[in-house]
Order: sequence, then C-alpha cells, then structure tokens
Amino acid sequence: MARLEPLVGKVELVRPTLPDLLHVTRNMRERDRMEIFATRWDDDPDAIAHETMELAGFMWVAKKGDTPVSVFGARPLWPGVWCATAFGTDHWPEVVLTMTRHILKFMIPGLTPRAHLVVAFCHEDHHSSIRWLRSMGAEPIAPVLFEWGRERENFILVGWRA
Repeated sequence: MARLEPLVGKVELVRPTLPDLLHVTRNMRERDRMEIFATRWDDDPDAIAHETMELAGFMWVAKKGDTPVSVFGARPLWPGVWCATAFGTDHWPEVVLTMTRHILKFMIPGLTPRAHLVVAFCHEDHHSSIRWLRSMGAEPIAPVLFEWGRERENFILVGWRA
C-alpha cells in the first residue's frame, strides 16, 4: 500500500455540508465502507451522504486544511437511545485526536440530558473502531449480534450509559 502524503493545514470541526459529506463517503477507508455497506440495502456512497445531511443536527465534519476527512456524531434511534457514528477517509489518523477530544468534552456530555444510552454498532472485524470507542469509555452493551449484516456479518454493540 502506498504511503499517503499528509494533508496540509490545521484540523477544524465544522457543520456538515453536502459537498463535504460526498467527499468523505466517496473516499471512505475500506474498513468503514465494509462496516457501513453491511447494514444498507445498497453500496451507494452518495446515498449515505444525502441521508447523513438529513440527520446532521448533531454531526460534525473534521477537516484538515480544506479537505474533509471524517464525519462523526449521533442521532436519536428512539426516546432516550441515540446511535453514534463515525467514518472517514484514509487521512483519519490526522484528525482522530481532535475528534476524540471533541467527543469526550462535548458530544458525550451533550447527549447526557437527551439519552440514557448512546450505542455504536461495529463490524466484528473493524478492530480499530472497537478499540477507539472503548478507549473513550464505551463498553460492551450486548453479546455479539450474530448475522446482523446483510451478508450475515457479525456486529459488536458498544456504548455509553448515562
């Protein structure tokens, strides 16, 4: 695999725009693509961008310089339960520290008044995602969700309790 040249500029967290979301979804890391497409009817990155834009109330885009690198946030599933999401491009390592700080200092505390549970569904083979979420205090919520994906992939459910 060829080494990526680092992006130039500082990391900023901004509100999502459709062009930013389209850039990230069209250039997702392979593991993110595998995880997300396993829970969808199709493999259309543009549809993910449009759906994310519709739910963008508690979402951010991490940009390095002018380049969108990742999308993260949460949305309500039902009263008291929210679902966290995060995905990005191969430049993810360049923005993950800023994202992590924001999640710990703002996002999780901001959800506490709204949710008694915030969950994240992780493909069982997306080990870096599971480790990252656990490093921020997410704990296993349920046993393995067997055959949860459209091709019978197993998922892990982790989350934060208020």
